[in-house]
Amino acid sequence: MICTFESCNEGVGTSMALANVAELFYKLGLKILIVDFDIGGSRIESYFPKIKEGALERVGLLDLIIQYKEVMLRQKIDEQNYNDYFKRPIEIAIDIYSDEATKGKLYLITRGKQSTEYIENYGETATKIDWKDFYDYWAGEHYFDWLRQQFESMADIVFINSPSGNTVMSKICSYQFADAIVMLCELHENSIERTYETVKEFSSPIVLAKRCNRPLDIIVVPTKVEGSELAILDEMHKLFKSKFDAFIPKSFENDSDLLWKLKIPYIPIYSHKCIVAVRDDRPSSLNMCRSFENLARTLADLSPVKPFDKNGNKIHLTEKENKKSKSEIEVFALQATINSINKNSLQNNNTDDELIKEAAKIETHCVLNQIDDDWDDQIEPVDDETEARFIQLWEMRNLEKNAFLKRMHEEALLEDQELEHSFEVERELQDQIDIEAFEKELDSNLPQIDENVINDQTELISNEIDRNAILQEEKAASEQREFLVRMEEDARNEDQELTYSLKERTSQGRNEI
Repeated sequence: MICTFESCNEGVGTSMALANVAELFYKLGLKILIVDFDIGGSRIESYFPKIKEGALERVGLLDLIIQYKEVMLRQKIDEQNYNDYFKRPIEIAIDIYSDEATKGKLYLITRGKQSTEYIENYGETATKIDWKDFYDYWAGEHYFDWLRQQFESMADIVFINSPSGNTVMSKICSYQFADAIVMLCELHENSIERTYETVKEFSSPIVLAKRCNRPLDIIVVPTKVEGSELAILDEMHKLFKSKFDAFIPKSFENDSDLLWKLKIPYIPIYSHKCIVAVRDDRPSSLNMCRSFENLARTLADLSPVKPFDKNGNKIHLTEKENKKSKSEIEVFALQATINSINKNSLQNNNTDDELIKEAAKIETHCVLNQIDDDWDDQIEPVDDETEARFIQLWEMRNLEKNAFLKRMHEEALLEDQELEHSFEVERELQDQIDIEAFEKELDSNLPQIDENVINDQTELISNEIDRNAILQEEKAASEQREFLVRMEEDARNEDQELTYSLKERTSQGRNEI
């Protein structure tokens, strides 16, 4: 499997995450290859002090590409037999832990020679490469396909350090090399939106066609996560899930909170220094280690080469290495007991504490004897009385330890409950604040009406009403006058008709006489 580590923004810890995950797989007994494609970015070898300086002198990826173009200029190439013409990646890979007698291997191919005499030439070459020209006129796609096959033949898992941003080289890594992509995303609105657009592009039909329909798993990992502002973190959590839950690989589709569980905390020292946290013994490394272990287990489930069997045993380690791995936590716990007793002994100088301390040392040696036959420390024999006292004290110590673990478990449960309650209270408070802010904003947006304006408007309305009433009265009076006029005219007409009728009758009467 080839897995690229990418991000849309610089400075989010892509190289750091890759170095830690690669280290974990190496510890599981696998052959791991790191290839640095970030030609213009940070040097991945900075995370491995053993080879940091020497790596500057070694031939790297850019040198392979230059050598390829030089050979292509000189002679005709049989595309079926690239091995006969070009330097193979295995010839230039650095074995980072060559002095460690382990089954695992961790190889690195740097980005190119960068020692004092080569740095100027490296910078000039890196900036002048035209990748479109390389693909169009130098059969670049065919060469990278060959490189891909070479990488896969060298290691169980290949990790590629891809350039940040939407560059041509980052697309080459994603489209042509990757079987899986780990996309680191800072919890910022702009970063989430940019990452979402990039991830959506990876799933588009155009990209699938460019990849010849090879399947691609995408793991989006929230990084540089701070827990000081719980309300903001809760808001970013919801935004992150709304954007990226749809891209969870099918093998994890039942775990809707998978990506959020992989979040990488912000711890300043790892942002300022190139330190592999899984090899660091300072207390602050604990949370970082857990994050990278979760990410490594997720990638292990996607990889065809499984580092674990059904029982959780590390398949690629010997029985002796498996025992050692399983006993590490117990050894660390015993060492913590010794340190705690040392501190108490300085305060009260208790003889029983000294015996318990010796007992812890003995048990530590016993554990180490089980996992390492070459352990050289010898345990001095003790008399029967001291042994009996030791057994009694050790039994007391185990009882105290169990009681302590039970108490710690109860306190942890109580702390979780209190934390959940505080989350609810803060969410309710935030909701109330949001409601009040909304009401204030609503009030501020309403037009401010002057009382004088209101009075003037009221007076105008009142005057209008009075005017309408007067008009109505005048209209009624006018109608009444018109009615009376009509009545008078009707009465006159009737009188005239009656007078005319009387005259006619009088005239008729006279005629008859």
